[in-house]
Amino acid sequence: MPINLFELGLGMFKQVVLTSFFLLFLVPDFVAQDTLILIDRPYKFIDVVELNDSMLVYAKPGKRRLKYIERDKAYSIRGTNKEEQIIYIIDTLEGNYVSAWDMKYYIEGQLDALHGYKGKANKIAASGIFFGASGSVLGLFYGPIAPTLYIIFQSTKKIRAKPKHNFNADKVQDDMYVLGYNTMARRMTMKKLYWTSLSGYAIGLVTYTILFGGK
Repeated sequence: MPINLFELGLGMFKQVVLTSFFLLFLVPDFVAQDTLILIDRPYKFIDVVELNDSMLVYAKPGKRRLKYIERDKAYSIRGTNKEEQIIYIIDTLEGNYVSAWDMKYYIEGQLDALHGYKGKANKIAASGIFFGASGSVLGLFYGPIAPTLYIIFQSTKKIRAKPKHNFNADKVQDDMYVLGYNTMARRMTMKKLYWTSLSGYAIGLVTYTILFGGK
């Protein structure tokens, strides 16, 4: 069937119009998003809906579903103009007595770990595949023992961060900065290690079953 150049050109024109509409009306909303800096968790891109004495109401960019977070679980909101609004409050009822000043350095450590420790966390987590697969030869009951012991072992190891991991050596004497960095680095490592160990165990179990019939 011969190609109809008119219809082809019309289709391309429609595609350009739709793409332009998307860029003009949807992308600005996404670009205008704020950054919610959380405590002990990765930051989020959000649209702020409401901020009261105890709660932050927000939505993900382009979404209408509202979410809620207590203010003592977050540190600040950073706008696209680089201005930062500190929303953190101390909640003594939850045993939280950390001042906003100390939390500032704690958050700095966490953000540095988020941006610099991923590579090392990935290398440690990759070893979980081996231990997970090794444990699979022990079967369903005893199989999880090897990867579980390895995860526990890694959770007790000291975080050894260097400047190449985005660790600020000038703040090595700041306990809150070091604590924030180590907490986030360990959280990232253990989360990745859990999933790689589980994946290695599943892959090893399936492979062992196929090769040896589960015997």
